[in-house]
Amino acid sequence: MAATLDQPALFTRLPNEVIAEIFQQCHVSDHFNLALTCRRLANGGHATLERHRAAYREYGVVTDWKALTIPSILQKVISDPYVAWNIRTIEIFGTRYGWENWGDFVSEPPSTVEVSPTPWLGELASESFEGGDTYHAFRWFQAFEKPPSAEFDGYGLLADEDWSEDYAYPEWRTIREEKYRQSVIEKHLSTYISLLIEYGHICNNDFEIERATEHLSEGNDSLLKALLISLCPRLNVLRHASGKDDTRDLSKLEGLDCLSRLITRSWRSNSWAPGLKRLREVSVGVPTGLWFEDRNLSGLHKQLQYRSVMLLPGLKSVYFGTMDIRRDTHDSWDDFVSPPAEDLMGCSSVENIFIDQFVDVYDEPDQEYTVESVIEFLLIPKKLKSLTVRGGLKRQLFNKLGDQALYIFMILLSKNLENVIEYNCRLRPADSTWGWFGRTDVVRRLYKKPTIMMINAVDLLSSTYPRLTLRKDERDNPEDPRLAQLIRGRHCISLKAEVVLIQKSYRDDGLMDEEVKRLLELQVYSLVRNKWRNGGKLKAIYIQQQPNPNDGNKIAEFDFSRAIELSKKMEIDIHVKENKAVPFHQIDFPVAPTMSTIPGQEMANGGGERVFDPFTGYWTTV
Repeated sequence: MAATLDQPALFTRLPNEVIAEIFQQCHVSDHFNLALTCRRLANGGHATLERHRAAYREYGVVTDWKALTIPSILQKVISDPYVAWNIRTIEIFGTRYGWENWGDFVSEPPSTVEVSPTPWLGELASESFEGGDTYHAFRWFQAFEKPPSAEFDGYGLLADEDWSEDYAYPEWRTIREEKYRQSVIEKHLSTYISLLIEYGHICNNDFEIERATEHLSEGNDSLLKALLISLCPRLNVLRHASGKDDTRDLSKLEGLDCLSRLITRSWRSNSWAPGLKRLREVSVGVPTGLWFEDRNLSGLHKQLQYRSVMLLPGLKSVYFGTMDIRRDTHDSWDDFVSPPAEDLMGCSSVENIFIDQFVDVYDEPDQEYTVESVIEFLLIPKKLKSLTVRGGLKRQLFNKLGDQALYIFMILLSKNLENVIEYNCRLRPADSTWGWFGRTDVVRRLYKKPTIMMINAVDLLSSTYPRLTLRKDERDNPEDPRLAQLIRGRHCISLKAEVVLIQKSYRDDGLMDEEVKRLLELQVYSLVRNKWRNGGKLKAIYIQQQPNPNDGNKIAEFDFSRAIELSKKMEIDIHVKENKAVPFHQIDFPVAPTMSTIPGQEMANGGGERVFDPFTGYWTTV
C-alpha cells in the first residue's frame, strides 16, 4: 500500500523511555550518530548525551600530577565505557619508580634543594628555557610531595627537623607501600596482567608475568600509564614533560621505555590497542618551566623512544624535545632494541615533525652522531610535510657522507615538504647540516610546494651578491674578477612560498655597512614587486629585528618604506616595527606544545599580551 502524506511517523513518536533504552543498548560509538539522526532522537537520548558531556568535562584531560589520578582513572576506564570514550588528552610529568615517589608533584622546589646559576650552558640555556638561568641540584624523589610528619609516628621520626630527606626517604617507601599497595595494585593485579597480555603483548609465560607483577608491586606506575594510554579509544593527544630524571638503576622501568616497548611489540605483531591506534599527536620532552625539568640539553630521549613513537599507525604530528638522535652502537637485549632503520623507511604516517633543543654531540665511544643518522630519522615518514627545528647545541654534525649524498637526500625529502622552519638557527654554524633544510639556496629551489620558508639575510645577500663575501679591502680592489658578479647577481630570488622569514641577528646587523643594508632593502622590495614571478602566492614577509644588548638594546636602522608602501597595494604583509598597518593575513606557525595541567599556570601567565616570535619560536609578553 502506498504511503500517504498524513501517515504518522511512528519512529519519532516513540516515548522517551524507549529511545533511552535504544541508546543504552548501543555501543558508545553510536550515541552521537543516533543523536545526529534527528532532533527527536537527540531529545530522547538526553540522559545518555549528558553522561557523555559530564565524562568529557571531568576526564577530557588526564594528568599524573597527583599520585592517585592514574590508577583511579584506569579503574574507571576499565569499568565505565563513557569515561574511556571521552578521554582525549593524557599529560605525563614523570615516572614514579617506587612507593617513595607516590606523592603529588610539587611546583616549587623544597627548601633542601640548592639553586645556583646554570653551570655551563650560560646564554644558551637562558635563551632555550623559561627559567633556564637557574640550576637545581636535586634527586628525583624530591620532585614529589613527602608524607606528612604525622605519618612517621612509630618510625622514630616525629618532626621535620628531626630527619634529613636523604636519611628518611626510604621510610617514605614503607609508609606509602602500606597505605597504597593493597588498594591500588594487589586488588586489581589479575585484571592488569590480563590486559597487559591482551593489549601490551607481554608473553603469557611465568617470566614475563613475574616481571610485570614485580614492577607493579614495587610501586612503579609505568605499566599503569601504558595501560591507560592503550585503553582510551578516542585518545588524540599524548604529552610527556621534560623532567631531570636522574634515576640510573636500569632495573627500574621508565615510563617512556615501557610505552616504547609496547608500541614496538604492537608494530611487530600488527595488532594495536584502541588508544595506540587512535593517537594523532605525541609530544616527548615538553618544556614546562618547572624547577625539575631538564635544562642541560642532555639528550634524554634515545633511539628506542623516538623510533617507536614514529610507528604509531594514525600519528600525524610529533614533537621531540632534548632529543638524542645519535646512533646507539652498543649491544642490548632484544626488548630494548628499536627496529633497524632500513625497516622503517617510509612506514610512518607522520606529516609534521618539530625537533626542539636536539643534541648533536658525538664524543661518546658507543654512540655516533652523523648526517646519516639524521637522514635515517627523517626518511621514516612516508610524506613529511612540515619540518621545524629549534635551538640545539653549538656543535656541527660529522658529515661523512659528503654534500652530494645530502643533496640526493633533500631531493627525496623536498617532494612533499611545505614548511621548512629553523627557529634560533643562529645557535649553529651557517654551514651546519640543518642549514640544508632551508638556508642553502640550491636546496631551496628543490621544494615543490612550500608555504613557509626561512632564509638567512646574510646567506641571501651572499648568494645574490657574491662580492659581499669579500673583505672590504678586496671589494675596493677594482682588479678583482669577482666584482663583476655584482651585476650578474642583481636579480630577485625565486621563492614560491606564501610566507618568507628573513632571519638575521643583531650580530649580523653589526656586520652590515650602509651599502649592504641598501642591498637588503632592495631585495625585500624586489620580493614584493615580483610577487607574480614567485607564483603569486606571497602573503607575508617577516624580517627579524633583534635588540643589541651591547648597544643599549638598540635595533639597527633599515629603511623598508618603499617595500612597505608597495606591499599595501599588493596585499602583502611586511612585519617590521615601523610598519603599523593592519595585516591582511593571519599566519599560523608551528609552535611547541605546552602542558595544560600545571597548577597555577593560568595565574603565572596573566598580564600582558602574548605574541609569537617566528624567529626564535617562543611566545613573548608585550
